[in-house]
Amino acid sequence: LLVWTSPLCNGSKIQFYNIELSEANAAITSSNNSLTNVIVNENDENGLCEYLIDMLQPDTMYKFRIQAVNSVGSGQFSNQFKFR
Repeated sequence: LLVWTSPLCNGSKIQFYNIELSEANAAITSSNNSLTNVIVNENDENGLCEYLIDMLQPDTMYKFRIQAVNSVGSGQFSNQFKFR
């Protein structure tokens, strides 16, 4: 389960997120490892977003980054994060 704080939307509601995910020893690419147009569960009360990724392998290090998209366009990708 990925959980993050929703970024500022700058006047236009966030429509979806792009999530790039890869194994930690592989380069992040925008092809096979992308989850695009991801609609996430958002909790407006505390500004948290969550998305369940169910295709992960045990004992594997992954890295990911997230990008918000609204009617104005795509924001910058987040910093890269790693998890096991």
